[in-house]
Amino acid sequence: DNASVRAVLFWSKLRVLDAQGDHNGLSVWIAQSGDAANERQVYQFLLEKEQAGDYALVLQLASVFYPALAGQPQDQRQLRLLQIRSLSALGEPAEAFELAQSMVKQFADSGDAWQAYAEAAEKHQRWFEAERAWAKIASATPEGSPRWRESLVRQVELLVSRAGDDDSRNPCPVVSQLARYSHLLKPERSLWLGQQRAQCGGA
Repeated sequence: DNASVRAVLFWSKLRVLDAQGDHNGLSVWIAQSGDAANERQVYQFLLEKEQAGDYALVLQLASVFYPALAGQPQDQRQLRLLQIRSLSALGEPAEAFELAQSMVKQFADSGDAWQAYAEAAEKHQRWFEAERAWAKIASATPEGSPRWRESLVRQVELLVSRAGDDDSRNPCPVVSQLARYSHLLKPERSLWLGQQRAQCGGA
C-alpha cells in the first residue's frame, strides 16, 4: 500500500543521506518525518548511530527530531534519554545534568527519567542531588525489588563517600533498610554491606 511505499522511500533516503555524509540533509529530512511509521524509523536510526558511537550526530539529529514528537510524551522521553546518554558519552556532564534536570520536571513520574537524572548528577559530581534522586527512586519502587536494592546501594555509596560534609546524612538508616535484603545481593555486595553495618555498630 501507499503507506508501506512511503516508509520504504523514507528509510532509503535516510540511508542515502547517511552514506553521503550529508548531515545537514539528514537534519532536514528528519525534521519532516511526518508520521508514526517514519518516526519509528528515525528513532531506530538514532539508536544505530548511538551504538556506532556517533554521539555528536545523534545530538544534532535529535535536536531537530524532538519537535516532531510534540504531543507524544513517551516518545519524547525516550529521545531525551538518548540525548542524555550521548552527552555523557561525549564527556559533557554539565550539559547532560542540565538536560536531565529539565527531563524530571517534564516527566516527574518517570522512573527512567529519575534514574537518568541520578546518574547524570553523579557524573557531574552533584553528590547531594544524586543521593536524593536515588532515594526518590527507591521510595517509588517496591521494597526488596532489584531496582530498589540498587537504588539503596547507590545511596549508601554516596552517603558514605560524603561522610563529614556539611549537608551529608547519616547512612546507617539506609544501611539498616538494605541489610534486610542482604541475602539477595551479590556476594561482593553482601560483604561490602557487612562492612558498612559494622561501621554503623551492627545496624
